[in-house]
Amino acid sequence: MYNTLGVLLAGGESRRFGQPKAFATYKNQYFWEISYQAIEKVTDANIIISQSVYIDRFKRENSVSVYEDESVFKGKGPLAGIYTAMKKEQAEWYIVLSCDIPQITSKTLENLLKFRSNHIKAVIPKISGRVQPLVAVYHISIFPEIENQLLTNQLKLTNLLDLIDVCYVNEQDLMINQEVFSNINTQSDYHKLLNND
Repeated sequence: MYNTLGVLLAGGESRRFGQPKAFATYKNQYFWEISYQAIEKVTDANIIISQSVYIDRFKRENSVSVYEDESVFKGKGPLAGIYTAMKKEQAEWYIVLSCDIPQITSKTLENLLKFRSNHIKAVIPKISGRVQPLVAVYHISIFPEIENQLLTNQLKLTNLLDLIDVCYVNEQDLMINQEVFSNINTQSDYHKLLNND
């Protein structure tokens, strides 16, 4: 059993973006590679959760462990991805990262992990007042709550957070600028990222 497992979520539909965001590039690297490199520096092991259509491509690019959502909850979003990670690989803590935050750094994730304690079940950034449940740390003990949320189609991560003990952290706690958490949802977001480089 690992102490800390990294979980890269890279299976979204990317409808607004118009192409798979995981394979968009920034500074000559795929988005997923940037995220994976940030997360692997602070964990004991790492996995990618994606769609079946992308799994072979991930495995060609790198010898990483890639899973698709458990069939019973396939297509039910990030919550299903976290459920799948907890079911496939045993760890005490799971640091979850979506693949569309290309300015994330291992230092930010390392700072996030420092807020773990015996009294809480998740460490969640709140950046500019906005909750960021896809750059977050979750404890294995919430697995039953996640499963129940999926079974009852309560798929919003914020609904899960209402049920568990959460430590919320802000920019000052993490010693970052809010831009680090900018996620890329549209081509407009992407062009802005590239133009600011």
